[in-house]
Amino acid sequence: MNEKNVLIRDLAFFAFMIPAVILFWRSNLIAGLILFSEATVAQIFFYKNSEKIFFVFAGIFGTVLEMIGGIIGIWTYTYPNLITVPFWIFFCWGFTFMLLNSAYSLVKNRLNKQG
Repeated sequence: MNEKNVLIRDLAFFAFMIPAVILFWRSNLIAGLILFSEATVAQIFFYKNSEKIFFVFAGIFGTVLEMIGGIIGIWTYTYPNLITVPFWIFFCWGFTFMLLNSAYSLVKNRLNKQG
C-alpha cells in the first residue's frame, strides 16, 4: 500500500473514532466496544505487523501519560474506569499515533523527492 493510501486508511479510522467518542463518551462500555471493534478490524485486515506493534505501543504510551495527567490533577474525565481515564482512551491514542505517523511519512518522502 502506498503512503497516500495508508494516510487515507488512517484518516478513515480516525474519522470513525471521533463520532464514536463524541456520541458514546457517557457509556464506557459502548464506546469501548465500538473502538475495540474498529481496532480489531484494523489489526486483522489492514495493519502490518510493525504497525500493530506501533499501535499497541502508542496506545500504552498515550494512556499512561493520560493517567499521570489525571493523577497529578491536570485534567479529569467524567467517567474514568481505569485509574483516572476511560479504558477506551487506549484506542484513541493508537489511532491518533497511526494517523500522525502516516502523515509524517508522506510529508517526509514528498520533501525528500523534491530536494
